[in-house]
Amino acid sequence: MRYIVYTKKDCPYCVKALQLLEDKNLQWTSIDLQNSPDALQSLKEAYSWKTVPMVFLENTNIETQRGNPYELLGGFSDLEDFLNER
Repeated sequence: MRYIVYTKKDCPYCVKALQLLEDKNLQWTSIDLQNSPDALQSLKEAYSWKTVPMVFLENTNIETQRGNPYELLGGFSDLEDFLNER
C-alpha cells in the first residue's frame, strides 16, 4: 500500500500529512502542485475536493480497483482518522 499526497509548499496541513506518513513508516510519494495551478484545479474538479493536501491511497487489490487504482482519502484529518482506525 502506498500513499500519494498532492501538496502546495505553503500548506501547513500538507507538511503535517507528510510527517504523519513518515512517522508511521508508510510508503508515500508527494507531488507539489505549487507551480501547476491547472493540474491542481483538474484534480479538485475530478474529485470534488477543494483543498490540499489531497491524500490518495494506491489500491493494489485488483478486485476493488473498479477501474481506478487510487482512492481519495481526503485531507490531513481524514488521513489521520484513517490511520487511527487501522
